[in-house]
Amino acid sequence: MNVSASVVVYDTPLSTLRKCVDSFLRSRVKALYLVDNSMEGIGEAFRGYRKVIYIKTHKNIGFGAANNLALKEALAKGFKYHIVANPDIYFGSEVVDSLYSFMEVNPDIGAVMPRVLFPNGKEQNLRRDLPTPLNLIRRRLFSQFSSNGNGKPCTRVVDVPFLSGCFMFIRTSVLKKVDLFDERFFLYMEDVDLSRRIGEVSRTVFYPYVHIYHEWQRYSYKDLKHLLIHIESAIKYFAKWGMFNTSTGFRSSQSRENLFDYSSK
Repeated sequence: MNVSASVVVYDTPLSTLRKCVDSFLRSRVKALYLVDNSMEGIGEAFRGYRKVIYIKTHKNIGFGAANNLALKEALAKGFKYHIVANPDIYFGSEVVDSLYSFMEVNPDIGAVMPRVLFPNGKEQNLRRDLPTPLNLIRRRLFSQFSSNGNGKPCTRVVDVPFLSGCFMFIRTSVLKKVDLFDERFFLYMEDVDLSRRIGEVSRTVFYPYVHIYHEWQRYSYKDLKHLLIHIESAIKYFAKWGMFNTSTGFRSSQSRENLFDYSSK
């Protein structure tokens, strides 16, 4: 199975990170790039683990830039697929196998996301339309209704324009066409931007038949620093793509849901 993965760490609790790393070690992922943005080097605990390639940045360079360090190595080594994942996710060993098989028989798909659940088993509705300023505001205003898991389950494969960066299974040949994460986004919106660029040349799909668990830290709802970073990234995103432009270049023969929801990263 020709799959690599990357997890970016920044002051992640060791118990949380261990569940994530253990999930990848139990899977058939060939290489896990653990990119450590933490000042104290929390990821050092996993240096030398089987399949773990540890990268210490010595400063917080941001989510996209840190993932790019891993992606450049993965592309150079010829991996066919790469998983971008948050450190607060964990999953069963069947997840990677199922997504790999799905991608192998659907070469027009550039990226796929599984179902995402809260640790309590309730749905996180992360199947999203491309954002506008208005729906970003709506998500924040109504976030209390999604924080405990009230997402509407979807039981079929469906094309979606925005796949959450908490777990993206990406075809690397598509990355070579559209480039890696845009490093102008320090944190937040970088997954929207990458999903959109992938969607210009291939399908981006939600696959409901396997699931991961996401503890969903929601830092931009907890402190002013992360809120300001989120606002800055949103400004950069809309400057790049336009405030109300939600069109995508790739036209799938598959159905596309009406994806209005109030969830946020």
